[in-house]
Amino acid sequence: SRQAQAVTLIELNPTAFKQLEHNIAALNATNLRAINSDALAFLKQQGTPHHLVFIDPPFRQGLLSEAVSLLEQNGWLADEALIYIETEKELALEGIPANW
Repeated sequence: SRQAQAVTLIELNPTAFKQLEHNIAALNATNLRAINSDALAFLKQQGTPHHLVFIDPPFRQGLLSEAVSLLEQNGWLADEALIYIETEKELALEGIPANW
C-alpha cells in the first residue's frame, strides 16, 4: 500500500474491522480506508476503477461468482486491472470473465 494512491479494505466482521482501523491509525496510513460492510452489498454500488483487486471471500459459501460479476458490471475495474483471487483449492473457477 505504500506506493498506492488509495486502498479500500472491506471487512464484514466487526472485530476484524476494528483491528484494521487500529492498524491503519498505527501506521498513519492516510491512503487506506476500511469499510465495515458486506462486500457484495458494497460492490453493488457504482464503483471507481481500481488497478489492483484482491478477492478473498469466505470459503465454501459460493460468494466468488457474484463478487466477480459485480466487479465487472459496476465499474470497479480499471483497464488492464490485476485481479488476485484466493479461494479453496478444489473450487472450479467458473463464471470468471474471459478477459480476466
